[in-house]
Amino acid sequence: MKKWVSFLLIFFAFSFSTKVASESPKGNELQEEILHDLAIREMYPIMSQALDKQYGPNHQIGLQCQKILEIRKVDPGSFYFEVTMEGMTFKGAHNPPNVILTAKMSNYNDAGKWVIKEYSIKEIPANYECRKPV
Repeated sequence: MKKWVSFLLIFFAFSFSTKVASESPKGNELQEEILHDLAIREMYPIMSQALDKQYGPNHQIGLQCQKILEIRKVDPGSFYFEVTMEGMTFKGAHNPPNVILTAKMSNYNDAGKWVIKEYSIKEIPANYECRKPV
């Protein structure tokens, strides 16, 4: 009886750990997800500037569900980039305005500082999915 119970416990332990491992990203895919999270973290203050432009400096509006849509190197061999990022806005405890803010940012300028080149606001599509950080 003890052997049978031990076998069942081991079987369930392996089946659970295999399922969890298969759902998490591996190798290069994990590295890309981590780099994605890093880019979002570094670009968030610049995205906040777009919120300031749209809603004013005391807006108290935050972003969730941020994702990098595109990263483009402006000049090969340099460290100049254009980044397009989007996020869903919320106020307070995730109250409206719930819209998608998309901003294109670049550090291709004389100072090499990140600036917003353009931004836009659009309604949230019904099938919008949030990207979860790693």
